[in-house]
Amino acid sequence: PDTSCGKGFDNLVKGSQDYFRTAAVELWTHPSHVTDNATFEAEFECWFASMCTTKCGGLPSQADARKKELTQKCLSVQVDWLKVWNMFSEEEVKWFKKYYPSDEVNEEGESMVHYKQAME
Repeated sequence: PDTSCGKGFDNLVKGSQDYFRTAAVELWTHPSHVTDNATFEAEFECWFASMCTTKCGGLPSQADARKKELTQKCLSVQVDWLKVWNMFSEEEVKWFKKYYPSDEVNEEGESMVHYKQAME
């Protein structure tokens, strides 16, 4: 079975599913991205389920240290993705790059294609 989505979104406890649903509505408010949560729903559910299942590789929570600032940046229409990305710790960046489900699957001489292309 495809384990890139952890145990799968439908197998998460209801509280985790509810948290995700609320976050998906609250975070996608930028005028250029207001429907991204619906457009990429399956992909976001997959990544969320993977993070929940693996507990982000056992990385320590950063919620107490950055939740307020991260929330402000994520909700701002003035802040770009790089400012959010730069809030990741070195360990988080390594974990993300290793486990984010988007591997290249193209044959030699073909255009670049990724497994779970929408995750790119």
